[in-house]
Amino acid sequence: MWKKYHIIIPLSLLLGLVVPLQAETIYFLVGEIYPYHNDCYVLPLEDPFDIAHARDLINYGPDIGLSIVVAYIDWGVSINRNYVSPGLPGWSWYVPQFIGFADITAEILDGWPTAVEEGMFQGSIIGFWAYTVVAELGTFSEMQKWNCDLNVDGIVNFQDFAWFASKWKMSHNGGADINFDHSVNIYDLAIFADYWLQSLN
Repeated sequence: MWKKYHIIIPLSLLLGLVVPLQAETIYFLVGEIYPYHNDCYVLPLEDPFDIAHARDLINYGPDIGLSIVVAYIDWGVSINRNYVSPGLPGWSWYVPQFIGFADITAEILDGWPTAVEEGMFQGSIIGFWAYTVVAELGTFSEMQKWNCDLNVDGIVNFQDFAWFASKWKMSHNGGADINFDHSVNIYDLAIFADYWLQSLN
């Protein structure tokens, strides 16, 4: 005698739909197209299309179009740092929300990261004309590798360790706080050891 089996098939499969998973945040470095101010800032992206465009900007340069990053900014201690300056000094502002990529923005949105830090830029939205995505920092945990290169020479070595040791047990938002817990301690040292003599390239 035949038995009846009931097979439950999700509606999304029947309709040929793919339900997207929660995207992981990927962090990028927004820096100068032609170095002048020697500064940059961290941009978090979640949308796969935005991430793909950011990677295209890194690989092909701003001439591909939509090179200006438009984003909201807010004030507070965060993961936002100046990754092109020795010591990786932390900014007291950050990007809480990305708005989009643009070819041009209103002049009132133009400026540079140091101007924001020094209070010369008063807006809550940025769209710096001379800046674009220049590097991929990776996921939150992958950013720790960048935090180990404190003298910004592309490799984690004794020069970085000397800088790290000088910040031991200090509480700040600088680069020596590798895991972003606002203290330079044994946990940061463990991460530093993991990346010893590794290159960022």
